[in-house]
Amino acid sequence: MTMDKLKMHSPDLSQDNIAKIRDLFPGCVTEARDEVTGVVRLAVDFDQLRQELSDHIVEGPQERYRLDWPGKREALIAANSPISKTLRPAQDESLDFDTTKNRSRAWCEWGCGNKAKTRNYRARKKAAGS
Repeated sequence: MTMDKLKMHSPDLSQDNIAKIRDLFPGCVTEARDEVTGVVRLAVDFDQLRQELSDHIVEGPQERYRLDWPGKREALIAANSPISKTLRPAQDESLDFDTTKNRSRAWCEWGCGNKAKTRNYRARKKAAGS
């Protein structure tokens, strides 16, 4: 009979919780070195998390160690704001709106007809018996 060793410490729930936050807000979690142990651990950038959860610009320290550009926070606000508009076709501004064959099986420079050509090729091969 073997005896299993008991773990004499509780799990690190803070790291589990930070990992859950990372799943929801990946840009808000970073790695930081623990000042006591020197081990690299997950850490939450609370200023960034507040910004992600806010509908206005959150004042905080300057962004650090990230790609930065003028208007980045405003762009984040615009990207996170709800949208109540829909794109609608402008028939009078379109060229041949009524005769456009979207999703047609015609070959184009991007390979749109490749599936149709493959399907036709296999049907021919099957009909030929090989």
